[in-house]
Amino acid sequence: LDSSQFAGNGLPEMQARRLLSEQLQVSAQQDAALAEELFSLFDGSASYGTKWEPTAWSASQEVLPKLGSDIGERIARIIRFNAHRCPGGRDPRTGDPQPGLGLWLWPPFINHALEADPPPNCAHVFFGDAALYRVTRSVRAGEELLDRYTSPLAQRFEQTLSNLEDHGMTDPKYEACAQAWGSAAEGSEGSTPVALLPGQQALVTSLAQIERRIAVGSGLSAVT
Repeated sequence: LDSSQFAGNGLPEMQARRLLSEQLQVSAQQDAALAEELFSLFDGSASYGTKWEPTAWSASQEVLPKLGSDIGERIARIIRFNAHRCPGGRDPRTGDPQPGLGLWLWPPFINHALEADPPPNCAHVFFGDAALYRVTRSVRAGEELLDRYTSPLAQRFEQTLSNLEDHGMTDPKYEACAQAWGSAAEGSEGSTPVALLPGQQALVTSLAQIERRIAVGSGLSAVT
């Protein structure tokens, strides 16, 4: 989808989703080719795809068929499962990133790598609203493509955990890291429901302690 299917700079995620959904509903009913691309994306059901009424669309038709009555609901689900945050503006008061939201056709072919999975073999970066994906090592034919759904703009564990929850996923190891980080940042040693490797525990503890010292020394709120 081109850059017109991009919305929500500086808006909270759910508000940005609603705005993007409204834009796509209008565009899909005016552009058959865009509708075919849009509804080729996974919507959480086993039978997704464009549903034209009363007949299927073809490029030779002069009159565009109508899309089904559930177009709004389906687009909302497509956005839920496929939309990505991308660099946008910044909050003028806090300076925190306020990313935009958009749909791209390639990311849905790449799955999220949980902490217990093999290391990701893909990575992505945004140039404005252009998404660039590259493999980070040689990939065998038939091998699953793995990236992180975690946004590089995420400043808190909760952002990633909320993102995974929205996709119907859990990551016990990541949740344990978040809990260990919170304990270390408070200067305590709490147990985690999932055991971390010694290196993971040491890294989480060290970074949280450094962050706490910086925050205390500068009077800033900690960023986790």
